[in-house]
Amino acid sequence: MPAVKKDPSTRKRRNRAASAETFVVEPELVGGDGPAVPDLPSLGRRQWHAAVEAWWVEVWTSPFSSAYLGIDRAALEMLAVLLNDFWRAGNARERAQAAAEIRLHRRDVGMTPYDRKRLEWQVRAAPAPDAPDDAAPEAGRWSAPEGPEPDPRVALHAV
Repeated sequence: MPAVKKDPSTRKRRNRAASAETFVVEPELVGGDGPAVPDLPSLGRRQWHAAVEAWWVEVWTSPFSSAYLGIDRAALEMLAVLLNDFWRAGNARERAQAAAEIRLHRRDVGMTPYDRKRLEWQVRAAPAPDAPDDAAPEAGRWSAPEGPEPDPRVALHAV
């Protein structure tokens, strides 16, 4: 079982990764006013598997899509091709080879919970429209201190 992290107020160093970001999950938009989903690249005579098309829409409508730059689209397109190869594989060996490559490429674009933790990406729910501002849920285990709080180490003394 992993160790419990210290309260942030007692830490001397508060290093954050350059990729650290908090994403807000908005409630589902009614009427299709969500983010624009780019088209999948052409595969020539081949067609995209339905699971890959659904995955592509899910990627671009997720809160993490705002973190992807234009240059990241090529990596996502390569991952889509690998996923297509996985779903269209003719035997278990081809499927296993595609799965190994998918695992490596997924890591680079933060597609798994572990990768999002490594990138220090956090997700929090958007507050309800009728909720007061202070009712917004906090992301992470600890809430940020509102003001100067007493240092818990003050209670320690030599015996």
